[in-house]
Amino acid sequence: MPRQVADNGTHGAIAAAPSNRQPRRLQPMKKPPLALLLVSVAYLGYLAILLVLDFAPVVAGRLVLSAILIFFVLRGSRIAGNIFAVLCGLSALVLLVAAVAIFSTNTKSAVIFVLVAGLLATFAGYLFFNTAVRAFQSKLPPLPAGPEKP
Repeated sequence: MPRQVADNGTHGAIAAAPSNRQPRRLQPMKKPPLALLLVSVAYLGYLAILLVLDFAPVVAGRLVLSAILIFFVLRGSRIAGNIFAVLCGLSALVLLVAAVAIFSTNTKSAVIFVLVAGLLATFAGYLFFNTAVRAFQSKLPPLPAGPEKP
């Protein structure tokens, strides 16, 4: 006698047990501080201008790496923010060394190097120490405002 199989829409495949898990609700993405957004765009613009004026593979690599890091920084990654701050600090240090090296031959370029190094160092400090950036990068939601205790 032939065996009869009920057709339940699986065509002989093993049906998965129904899941009791609730679907994850997506939380709205936190908005980055405006200063972080503006300075990040300005830094990418600075690297793009350097790349257009005089193409160098090193600058292209910095642009790509910075764009990737900024993508994660603007999504709230503290690790990417720390890496980016260290790289900005190292870039500032390299520019200061270059400014000292060329000061006697090209004073105008040395002053520009010092200004850009100061901006990079300021941005690195902003990424490390600003409370708004740290609050944006925190995993915990902000505390709700409650009634004041007397």
